[in-house]
Amino acid sequence: MKYVVDHTLQPVPLEDLPNMIADHALILAYMDLKEFLKVAPLLKVKQSTIDLLCMETVHFRSSYYLAEEYVFGIFQLVDVKHIMESSGRIAIFATEDYFFVVSADENNRFISSVLQTALARCKVEDLAVEKVLYLFFDNLLMEDNVALEDIEFEFDLLEDRIVAKKIDEDFYKILIEKKRELFVLHNYYEQFIEFADMLEENELGLFKDKEEKYLKIMDTKFNRLKQNTLLLRENLVQLREAYQAFLDYSLNSVMKLLTVVTTIFLPLTLIVGWYGMNFSSMPELTWRYGYIYVILLTIIVIVLCIWGFKRKKLM
Repeated sequence: MKYVVDHTLQPVPLEDLPNMIADHALILAYMDLKEFLKVAPLLKVKQSTIDLLCMETVHFRSSYYLAEEYVFGIFQLVDVKHIMESSGRIAIFATEDYFFVVSADENNRFISSVLQTALARCKVEDLAVEKVLYLFFDNLLMEDNVALEDIEFEFDLLEDRIVAKKIDEDFYKILIEKKRELFVLHNYYEQFIEFADMLEENELGLFKDKEEKYLKIMDTKFNRLKQNTLLLRENLVQLREAYQAFLDYSLNSVMKLLTVVTTIFLPLTLIVGWYGMNFSSMPELTWRYGYIYVILLTIIVIVLCIWGFKRKKLM
């Protein structure tokens, strides 16, 4: 998908791009890696930039480049509905006249439709690289706010399970998974923020002053998504603290029960030890009702202990 802007949005085959580049026409394009490598010499792309694009990496915030005539960035993509599954990489190549989105992997062909939708949102006469940048990233991250809100709803449900004491052995595993997902999302948005900051600085004067507002809007959106992610991480910390408090309460309940049982059996142990001495001078040993006496004494001790614990609200 390649277009040249000349009063209308005109599709252009790859073989015609060299002429358009020579004429400094406004070009907006989505390419795969092989296509971009063919036109890279015409765009005066440095070899170091090509090496970055061809290098496989799983890291975020690792590949941004500001050359004399262009800006270049590589981004790890994340599907917010399946955060831990890789969605591939894309590269952005932008100058005053060109905006290229390059697919560095085969599994992110949907980016073509993202760019197509972004171009459809803008009048042709208003098209500029800065505005297309903003619209492209706005479309790319369009569903992220809803996805973050869904995660917040999940946290509410997990909190309800703690309150209702419906916690199973997988609960902590869920918390760990959510922690990893939020870590990935944080790095995901951070890479966009760093790229937007580089664009806003505009050290090389590649972008027009009147269009820089779109870069600021784009940067604001990235920061808002990052802040929402940080809020979710804080909510997760509170959720883990509530879970730990529940475990502590459960442990304390068990310990209290053991303490009560131990306290009840302490006087009984004393009675057993006392009458287990079997001295000949003990009258209960030869008393006709000695056995019944010990039984009644034991029952009375148990009843008194239980009554005392309930009065102190320990049972």
